[in-house]
Amino acid sequence: MDLVVDWAEQQEEPDEETMAKVKVLYVRNLKEAVSEAQLKEMFATHGEVDHVKKIKDYAFVHFVEREPAIKGEGV
Repeated sequence: MDLVVDWAEQQEEPDEETMAKVKVLYVRNLKEAVSEAQLKEMFATHGEVDHVKKIKDYAFVHFVEREPAIKGEGV
């Protein structure tokens, strides 16, 4: 086995201008039975959800606008 080990480089925090454009929430620790439709319905109470992509036990919730995404963080 040829392992390659190196020091991890610290990632820079995104600037405020970049963060102001983000409209996608990352949701984790989901049960397998939770569907994309259920997540969309739950987060739609905060604003219009464009779409949801669920992958195993996590998902990405894509909002149409940023403000509802900020509100959705508190779910």
